[in-house]
Amino acid sequence: MATTYSIQQRKKAQGIMTWYLRTCRDGKQTFESLHTTKKGEAMQILQSLRTKLAMPTAPNSADKGIDEMALDWLRQIDVAFGSDGRTYMAYVSRIKKWRTWCRENGVRKHSEFTAEEAYRFVQQLAAKLSPKTVLEIVKVVKKCREWNIDTFDLKDFNPFKSVKTPKLKNGRKEFWTSEELKSILAAAPSPSFRALWGLMAYAGLRFSEARNLRAQNAQNGVIRVINGKGGKDAELPISSKLSALIGPYLKNDGLLIPEKDVPLRSDHAIIGLKVACGIAGITTGEISHHKLRHSFASELLRKQTNPRTVQELMRHSSIDTLFNYYAHVLRSDLADAVEKI
Repeated sequence: MATTYSIQQRKKAQGIMTWYLRTCRDGKQTFESLHTTKKGEAMQILQSLRTKLAMPTAPNSADKGIDEMALDWLRQIDVAFGSDGRTYMAYVSRIKKWRTWCRENGVRKHSEFTAEEAYRFVQQLAAKLSPKTVLEIVKVVKKCREWNIDTFDLKDFNPFKSVKTPKLKNGRKEFWTSEELKSILAAAPSPSFRALWGLMAYAGLRFSEARNLRAQNAQNGVIRVINGKGGKDAELPISSKLSALIGPYLKNDGLLIPEKDVPLRSDHAIIGLKVACGIAGITTGEISHHKLRHSFASELLRKQTNPRTVQELMRHSSIDTLFNYYAHVLRSDLADAVEKI
């Protein structure tokens, strides 16, 4: 098997922007830091290496095989999350749907998956699967293609650009009241768990954002989210209530919440939340880390915070998302609102 070289940022989620040289030889990958955070410099180093080894920059790049694209992408997901993790297994399952469809429909190469093929792919998925599942599969296929295009300098085109995916109907989101949150935090198995949950309940962070937050990115009363959902960065204020929870960890070197204190994986860390809910006497309804984030938004709305402000704090791309998710919270306050007229 030929040796291939590419560049990759391995720890963007943790705020580390360093580029690495990825070497794939006989199915095994190794990484070497290029000691630069600039993509242009990393590309120059890669090009110099390829020139030195007399390697073509992108052999048959426009016609890279679909299976090869999928497997190369899954290998780097394995490095980032581990092949035994839920993220990796979910990606394997979703990308398999694309690989199987392409194989059954005679689409073998990157350049052959055109807008017409993308339309047929989405339509056939929609006929069998729920809108949410279709959206997740398409999202993974896009990620796989974008990574291959960027890493191997493939021809850049978006076959999904004109393809409409099924509309996802947003249902009401469950949340805990402020009193329930106090009880849950009080029952936390350790201060570290309490601080982690506080980042979600009092700043609206997602689990991965809270778990990978570095101490250096929670200074001077502001949380800096690096490469959040959709690759977006954000700055969020730290309330006095949250400051009291995370204050003892602000001088840490590296992750704000040390890896030894709380599991890195959500499915492992959720056990602590379930135990705390049981101790607090909360035995009904969904128990999830994301419910802490929903509770943050719901409490803001109940405090009559401007919806546009809530949208910005939650980092929703559209205010419609806020109204679709939390309309039940707004409706519950209608009676109080009309009495004030």
